[in-house]
Amino acid sequence: MARARDKDLPFNLTIDDIGAPLVCPVLGIELVWSNKKWGQNSPSLDRLVPALGYVRGNVLVMSFRANALKNNATPHELRLIADFCAASAVNVDDTKGGF
Repeated sequence: MARARDKDLPFNLTIDDIGAPLVCPVLGIELVWSNKKWGQNSPSLDRLVPALGYVRGNVLVMSFRANALKNNATPHELRLIADFCAASAVNVDDTKGGF
């Protein structure tokens, strides 16, 4: 709610609107629900259409990592990055997230 207020965005969510998935729907990694430690596997509330704000039907819980990766990229830009990585996958180590 604080971020919506700070950015002057609409907000009408209740806890029932959000849900609490155990796995990130984008990356398929386990979500770690904790109020003591934050990390890449922490849940993050994504606005599907940022300008619409935090309203019912416009939010999705995903991992912080997934949300950060898609932060301000367009779907086309994400596809270009994925295609580049796939074509350049000579010494890729997926466990460390890099080439």
